[in-house]
Amino acid sequence: MTHSDNPDQTKDGPSFLPGPKPAAPIPRYESGSDPGLRERLRGTARDAAAIPAVSDADGFSVAGIEGMIDRKKANVAAKIVETDPDQALRVIRNWLLDD
Repeated sequence: MTHSDNPDQTKDGPSFLPGPKPAAPIPRYESGSDPGLRERLRGTARDAAAIPAVSDADGFSVAGIEGMIDRKKANVAAKIVETDPDQALRVIRNWLLDD
């Protein structure tokens, strides 16, 4: 197969997908820039506050389920809490039920 017969090569160079390429970089999401998301999070934060969650040096108690999770899972949960507190509680509860 010669270089000109290769369908993956275009005049713009190799690409993964055929079609036009973006002219500008894709903008990154900036925390706090979406007012709709901010309102949703305010509403869920009140709901999440109603679920009892207690942590001590040895483990967690979420919605009446006690247990321990490792540090890596705790770091993941901390990142999820910033965007979706309800999902974080569900994830932690599932981890506690698995262990």
